[in-house]
Amino acid sequence: AGDEGFEPPNAGAKGRCLTTWRIPNIECYIRITIPDQNLLVDTYSNAPPHLIFFAKIEKTRKELHMKTIYLIRHGQTESNLTSVTGRSTDPLPELGRKQARLVAERLRETTFTHIVSSTYARALETGQAIAEVKNLEIELSPLFTEVKGPSEIEGTPHKDPTLLSVRQRRHELWGVKGEHISDEENFFDVNERVYQALTFLEQHSGNIIAVTTHGAFMRGIVQHILCGDQLTPALSTATYSRFFMNNTGISVIQFEEGKGWTLVCWNDTVHLDASTVSA
Repeated sequence: AGDEGFEPPNAGAKGRCLTTWRIPNIECYIRITIPDQNLLVDTYSNAPPHLIFFAKIEKTRKELHMKTIYLIRHGQTESNLTSVTGRSTDPLPELGRKQARLVAERLRETTFTHIVSSTYARALETGQAIAEVKNLEIELSPLFTEVKGPSEIEGTPHKDPTLLSVRQRRHELWGVKGEHISDEENFFDVNERVYQALTFLEQHSGNIIAVTTHGAFMRGIVQHILCGDQLTPALSTATYSRFFMNNTGISVIQFEEGKGWTLVCWNDTVHLDASTVSA
């Protein structure tokens, strides 16, 4: 129910939008151009400065007839804070709820028309905060739940010897198709679910959709978009920790018919400050 197999570096660092990034030996690039102040006037005449970047996304979407997806990681849980393997039922504590309210306010003027949420409690609570300010109903989908770890270690501290042994075995089986410790997902399971999730979004009736989901699964989505068929178990493991993200960090992907998916923004956290930013 939580990604107990990996831990991001630089915990507590505040993330920002990605500007340029390249996977070694694979021709995948992301480049973001921050718009000038005139675009703010053209797109949102009364918008505050933190909406300038999203105004650029909306203008691009209209010009190119793209589908735009806002991927939002859930608010912080006690499991995130105490380094314990998460459960699907973990609720948001006060800090997580505050982060959810802040990201909801950040997205108030963004023009998405649908909200899709993971069925896990922490993502649903985050989605509910956004749905409230947008006056929208939430659509639940198990396609966007967290990467599944073995059920028998849910709620276990990350430094527990048993957990460490299971992590090692999971690492060994990550790239072995059809092999599992118990009910966890391996590389092939995750990659297939990512494909199903992206297909779901491509076929969804909405053109601008917010999705509240989870850190490890968001990484899987981005790895799939950047690498496509070149993504391997070894590459997914090697690049995993390079995608640092914060709780309620916003990432944006776009789909254009005939061209596929593009990563536009990763881990935007302008809505958070020193008292609310968390890993």
